[in-house]
Amino acid sequence: MMNYIKSKKQNAVEIRKELLKFIGFFLVLVCISFLCLYLFASSYSKQRKVIEDNIVAYKEVLNKQQVLKPKLDSLFYQMSVMNTDRVSNNAFLANYIYTNIQEVKKVIGKDSAEFKHYYYLVNRLDSMMQLKLEVMNISARFELTKADLQECMGQNRQIRQSLSQDPTRSFSGR
Repeated sequence: MMNYIKSKKQNAVEIRKELLKFIGFFLVLVCISFLCLYLFASSYSKQRKVIEDNIVAYKEVLNKQQVLKPKLDSLFYQMSVMNTDRVSNNAFLANYIYTNIQEVKKVIGKDSAEFKHYYYLVNRLDSMMQLKLEVMNISARFELTKADLQECMGQNRQIRQSLSQDPTRSFSGR
C-alpha cells in the first residue's frame, strides 16, 4: 500500500509537472499568436499609409497634368499664331509666351521625372522661341530693306525721268 501511495504522489507530481509544461507551451503559443496578430496589424497600417501616400502623390501628379495640358495647348496655339497677320504685336506675344513657359516650368517643378514629355516639350519651346524670334528679326530687317529698296527704286525712277526729258522741248526760244 505504501507503494500505492508513493506512486500516487509521484503520479500527482508528474501530472503537475506535465500540466505546468502544457501551460508554459500554451502561453508561449498564445504570445506568438498575439505577436503574429500585432505584426500583421502593424504591417497592414504601414502598407495602408504607404498606399494612401502613393494615392495622394498620384492625385497631385494627375492634377498637375490636368493643369499642364491646357497650358501647353495654349502655348502651342500662341506659337502658331506668332509671326502671322493675326497678331499685331509679336514682341508682346513673345514675352507672354516666355512668361507662360516659366509658369509651366514652375508647375512641373520637382516632378520632372513624372512629366518627362512635358519637360522635354517645354525645353524645346525655348529653342523654338529663339528660332521664332530670329525669324521675326530677320523678317523685320527684310521688310526694312524692302522698304529702303522701294524708296531707292522710286528715287531712281524720278531721277531717270528727269534725266530722260529732252531739255530742248522745254526751251521756248526767246
